[in-house]
Order: sequence, then C-alpha cells, then structure tokens
Amino acid sequence: MASATVVSRKRKTMKYLLVLQQSGEGCDYTIGCGMLYEIVNLKTKDPAELLALLQTYADIEELEEALLIPLTAVEKIDLAALCRMARDREIAEAEAEKEREERATLARLQTKYGKAAN
Repeated sequence: MASATVVSRKRKTMKYLLVLQQSGEGCDYTIGCGMLYEIVNLKTKDPAELLALLQTYADIEELEEALLIPLTAVEKIDLAALCRMARDREIAEAEAEKEREERATLARLQTKYGKAAN
C-alpha cells in the first residue's frame, strides 16, 4: 500500500480595507465623522473572526454598516520621488516665467532703442 503524503497548507492572510459607519447622523455635519477606515489582515472571513475584529474597533450594535474591501494590489507610493518631481516642476516653471519676462523686456527695449545698438 502506498503511503499518503499530507501537505500542510498555511492559510495566507489577505489585506482588507475595513470601513465602519456608525448609526445615526454622526456629529455636526463634519465630513467623515462617524467613519473608521482601517487596513486589516484576515485569514478567513469566518463569522467568529469577523465578530472579534469588529469588536476591537466598535460596539457592533452602534454600526450602520461594515464593509471589507479586498486589497489585492497594494502599492506604496514613493513620496520622496513625487516631492522631487514637484520641486523640479516648480523650478522649471519659474525658469520659464523668468525667460518669458526677459524676452518681453528685450522686445520692449528693441522697440524703444532699435533692433541693433552698435
């Protein structure tokens, strides 16, 4: 008789965006009041695991809605590179503006004193 090999399968955790909205009107029309956004890791969406998760963030009886949004392609944004790009763009725009002003000054002076001053 052939021996059976048992393969142990570890369940991978999945990242989700947990969105909780409290019941009621919130607080004085503040945008986002009564909302909670949290990135969570779950191995399963077993009701007991979900209950434990929700109870760590809120009294579930005071919630109007709870959403789990799978994050399948989470990418980190390179903020340093974006800051460099923004600075470079500002420098280029400032240089272009300076050149436009210099050309306008040159054209005004050429009109006033003639094209070639020898």
